[in-house]
Amino acid sequence: MKKRIEADILDINDFFEKYNKDLVSRDLINYILDNSKDILDNDEVEIVLNKAIDIKLESILRTSLKTKYQEELNEHYHNNKMQVVYFFIGVLMLIISRIFNDRALIEELFLIGGWVLIWQTVEIEFFRDTLNHKKRKILKKLINSKIIEKNI
Repeated sequence: MKKRIEADILDINDFFEKYNKDLVSRDLINYILDNSKDILDNDEVEIVLNKAIDIKLESILRTSLKTKYQEELNEHYHNNKMQVVYFFIGVLMLIISRIFNDRALIEELFLIGGWVLIWQTVEIEFFRDTLNHKKRKILKKLINSKIIEKNI
């Protein structure tokens, strides 16, 4: 199935960031991502830029989508590092809670703290990474999509 995403670029400020004319507007990137949420694996994607400006936009948009994809990958790697750290600190706290077996308050503090960190690891994996995985998949599809520029 063919999925078409259209955006009207009536002014240079519709395409570029307000304070940095080297970057594509975050609003435009978010608009494209929002309209891509229902894209399936076998869909063919087409981005149509209806423009009233005389600038070649395709390569700039593609580069910005690649940058956004790389940001999402960096966040994924950061989440993975945090999961490992939280898990090992959580296990260490559970072991320490067993050492303080005779002191109930300290034992409970370490026990609760350890389980909180382990559950934080699970939360990152099942919630944050799941949403980011879908976003990365869509961005990859958008990077490889056909970008059409139409003068209006």
